Amino acid sequence: KPKTRKVRNSIDGITGTLEIDDPSNRSGWKSEYYTHYPVLNSEGPSYVYYDSPSIHKGAYHRNRFRYALEPFDIDSLDNFVKDDLSFKGELLAGGIVPDLDVDLRLMEDFSLGIKTANPPGGFPLYNGIGTLNADLTLNMDGLQGDGAIDFLTSHLVGEAMVLVPDSAFGKTTAYTNASAADHVPSLEATVTEFALHTSSGRGEPLLDVRSQFERLRCFNDDVMLSGAIHLSTIGMTS
Repeated sequence: KPKTRKVRNSIDGITGTLEIDDPSNRSGWKSEYYTHYPVLNSEGPSYVYYDSPSIHKGAYHRNRFRYALEPFDIDSLDNFVKDDLSFKGELLAGGIVPDLDVDLRLMEDFSLGIKTANPPGGFPLYNGIGTLNADLTLNMDGLQGDGAIDFLTSHLVGEAMVLVPDSAFGKTTAYTNASAADHVPSLEATVTEFALHTSSGRGEPLLDVRSQFERLRCFNDDVMLSGAIHLSTIGMTS
């Protein structure tokens, strides 16, 4: 007998009908002819939310971030397989990236989520404060990007970079910053920890980059910097 697994999140707000069996099969003796029952017919919008406290402390508030499903039908409710579970709809991404017209599917961690490739030119990030060139995955670990973030003069490359409505964070596999004006030097590093905040104490976006395992190489390796740097439209500080 195939193993069964519980889906880790749910579809909320379903309206419609549940057909248990064909009306002509009242006694159940013709069930072998009606193997597609039970059937669920959704007739209106429904939603999947990601605001569980276990997902980055509830950062994805349902008023801002959710997946909206189009009406759908599911047959064989008592014996469908993982690959059959797919829904049409739209990810309402709360300004992290533009809303995404991408199918909802059962992910490897048995959550309902999405997987989509980086489009040409990337995604505008946080209404345009930066650019995200990355493949996106949404599951019980939140919305994650494998690729690169560009913010002002900084370029960050990483895997499983986490994107929540007010910030992006994670570890890089490569970090560079191009010099600009008097207060923004050129920088290079490999493994760093970063956080891109949509708003700082000054009310403007701020990038924090910290290197705990290696020094940041400044001015073409002429200066080695320990600790963290902070980049905004005003300039760079450490």
